[in-house]
Amino acid sequence: MPGHSSIRQFLILFIAAFGTLILCGQPVFAQQQPVTLNISRNDMGINGIIRAGTWTPIRLSLTNNASETRQVTCRWMIPDSDGDTVFAERTVNLPPAIQQQVWLYGSPAYSANNNTTWDFHILDTETGELLASQLKVAIPKYLSAEESAIGIFGTGNIGLNDFMTTSVNQGFGYSRFQPYIGSHEYTDFIANLQLNNLPDRWYGLSIFNTIVWSQNGGDPNEARVRSEMLGAVREWVERGGHFIVILPAVAEPWTSSSLADMLPVDKSQMRQYEALPPSNIVGLSMNEPTPILMTAFDVQPNQDKVSIVATDKQGTPLIVSRQYGFGKVTLIGIDLASPSLRSMGLPAYQKLGIWHDVLRWQAPAYRGKFIDEQVKQGKMTRGRSPADLTAFIPNMIAMRNTTSAALLLALLLFAIYWLLAGPISYATLRYLKRPDLSWTVFGGLVVVFIVIAWSGAYFMRPTSSQINHYTLLDMTSEDDQVHAHSWLSLYMPSFASNRVAVAPDSPSGHNTLASPGFNTLSDGSGFIDTQSYVQQSGKPYAAEIPFRATTKNLEIDFYGDISAEQSGLDKPWPRIESDLEIDNLFRPTGTITHRFATPLRDIRFVYMPGRAAGSSRPARDSKVYTWRYNGVWEPGKPLTVQLPSVGANDLIKWPKKYTKRTWSKEGFLGTLIGLNAGDRFHEIDPTQKVNIPESSVIQAIELLSFYEMLPPPDFYADSLSAPRSYRRYLGRLFDLTRLIDGRRLVVIAHMDQSTLPIPLTVDEGVLPSKGWTTIRWVHTFEDQEVKTFETTKLP
Repeated sequence: MPGHSSIRQFLILFIAAFGTLILCGQPVFAQQQPVTLNISRNDMGINGIIRAGTWTPIRLSLTNNASETRQVTCRWMIPDSDGDTVFAERTVNLPPAIQQQVWLYGSPAYSANNNTTWDFHILDTETGELLASQLKVAIPKYLSAEESAIGIFGTGNIGLNDFMTTSVNQGFGYSRFQPYIGSHEYTDFIANLQLNNLPDRWYGLSIFNTIVWSQNGGDPNEARVRSEMLGAVREWVERGGHFIVILPAVAEPWTSSSLADMLPVDKSQMRQYEALPPSNIVGLSMNEPTPILMTAFDVQPNQDKVSIVATDKQGTPLIVSRQYGFGKVTLIGIDLASPSLRSMGLPAYQKLGIWHDVLRWQAPAYRGKFIDEQVKQGKMTRGRSPADLTAFIPNMIAMRNTTSAALLLALLLFAIYWLLAGPISYATLRYLKRPDLSWTVFGGLVVVFIVIAWSGAYFMRPTSSQINHYTLLDMTSEDDQVHAHSWLSLYMPSFASNRVAVAPDSPSGHNTLASPGFNTLSDGSGFIDTQSYVQQSGKPYAAEIPFRATTKNLEIDFYGDISAEQSGLDKPWPRIESDLEIDNLFRPTGTITHRFATPLRDIRFVYMPGRAAGSSRPARDSKVYTWRYNGVWEPGKPLTVQLPSVGANDLIKWPKKYTKRTWSKEGFLGTLIGLNAGDRFHEIDPTQKVNIPESSVIQAIELLSFYEMLPPPDFYADSLSAPRSYRRYLGRLFDLTRLIDGRRLVVIAHMDQSTLPIPLTVDEGVLPSKGWTTIRWVHTFEDQEVKTFETTKLP
């Protein structure tokens, strides 16, 4: 039938044409997608969690669809605090048809929030061709700058669940999802992490102050755990991180790893023994306890930097720690996640438990149900009146006062112009009866005042570059390495891009330079003519930053040696010299001497006698003494260190009751809180220059230096008067609580007029700098065969 034949021919032609389109379209599709880019939610930050103002890792999954290796540039576009766009870039080689993962790192602005989105581009390095992109990528979870985070590698309950569960029957308020009673800040617990998913740079771990590893958190010797990942952990600890390892009962992997030298003890000092769970560490069992296998640590006399944190009732060390760089490594010899321990309900819920000893938390642990009842009865309050202890930093480095004279002259010039061009010229021409000259006179005045205004602006403009800074400089008595963190305002009088570099002579390039801004209370306006600049994500120590004859706020983290001549350093900063030792009553004795260019003042001593082997007292009961030297410490002048018989205070004392607080009875830190030291920083407008008393700045620094040990807020206060809580938007690096264990002396001193103690070049030159530097010097004493802690009698 003719009709059927026509239909058959039409179908044949249609199928042939459709097949041809498909066959021809495949090469076109391949050309449009030379590289496949994928970013999952968990690849943004750490398990999908990012904190504002903190260096953040982003993991890209890339597949090269071409038939040969291609070199590509991975680009993450991040707005900085001024609205300029940072191109965080990393160049890699992609082999064909193999998925490869690449870490990018950037520092989001403090003003970023949950509505912030980012763009990612993959470019051909040679041609600049766009190979793949993902635009408007949303952030899964954003923490504010005031929130803390603890990383937990592994699964299972290790005793921290009481601090992070949302159940009404557990938890007491460290987590943001809790009633939030006992702590000054929220703490997020980022759990179920694995070593093979670690970033390959230390600043990828910046969100954490503490990392906890348990047996199912990954094997450090596994092939997928690359050396760069473990190297990142090492550098993170060196710069102040606290790494806690919970040893499994059998087959611990750390003494055979590349990080074995960081551990407090080696394999020969670990011995396993079977005994009942020590109730003084893990609490009382809910049923009949049975013996478990534990690891004891045989700490040797004079063992370098090793501290005993907890022992069983017989004095056997089961938790030990060691200072490494400016951080700390802690070993726990009880497998807190073991099924046998968990079957006994251990670690048991305790108001003051094992994690109070390890982390030195001061807040008591109350169950959520108890808190709810207390709040309903009006005995407890969940409200808080927060004060930011770091509000002095942006205020201190601001250069706003340099424009006041020029602004006054500009207003005066405008007033004179208005008078001459308006009423004076009108009255004069009317008196002379020459109104026909009105436009001529007006035009002439406009030209004259334009010349005056531009000439004045030219001759009054700042012509010299300068840096205002606040720097926290940590030093030890052991080596030349220092850790410095600086917040600075950099002024350049030109309209150009200038190369700013931190420690350009350093071979690693792992120091960081960022512009996240310090305006923690409002967003700021930024520049109208936004620009872009590139920063190498794998080595973010330098960038070509655009300036517009104005200032740029920068945040720098540096670890290295400043005692020798190098590019970017105005002059070397020599080590502090000492001849300290311990007498037979554990008292420090000797002298210390500095040879800096500027005197030090407001000297605060903090001395920890430590714990001798055989002591079974909880770490939280260890005494910590503090006293002050009121004089000026001149360069080259030996300063005598002696624990005074009168005037030395306990750094912290546990309150007997939380219902009636007497701050002066809670040690030196409690006294500072009782003085309302942070109240002068409450609701400071960062856009205004405020004269903050130096005494308040020093008190804030002392509170920040032992932040984790601060007495908890007065949560039993009347619900009508919300208790004060203290935040640390910018000051997470101040905390030295991790170094409380052990026999150490910490000296905190200040220079109110100092050059920048960090090697920094701008276009390969050194700029004039001035600012406030806080120096904290840590001296660790060797252990000695002397009296035990219990029998030591100190004033």
